[in-house]
Amino acid sequence: MLVEEKEEGPPAWDGPNQDLPRRLRGPQKDELKSFILQKYMMVDSAEDQKTHRPMAPREAPKKLIRYIDNQVVSTKGERFKDVRNPEAKEMKSTYINLKPARKYRFH
Repeated sequence: MLVEEKEEGPPAWDGPNQDLPRRLRGPQKDELKSFILQKYMMVDSAEDQKTHRPMAPREAPKKLIRYIDNQVVSTKGERFKDVRNPEAKEMKSTYINLKPARKYRFH
């Protein structure tokens, strides 16, 4: 029995890497695609959907509100506050200006 093979012309040429061994040729198209997808594809997971909140401070924050006679004096936390008592009009009338206004003169 003789079996005749039908030739369809020259064999298909895959490119310049056809004659190299497989390990030197590089990945095939499907392998390359799966490799790229595996390396760079974004995957939604439960960790990605978590809300990250900053950790609570270990020490309590400084008390910034200062009170004098049950009234808020400062909210910035200054230790010393200049407390002035309201003055009467009689006392204000005794004040004099030590630096009188200058007279306007032409240059």
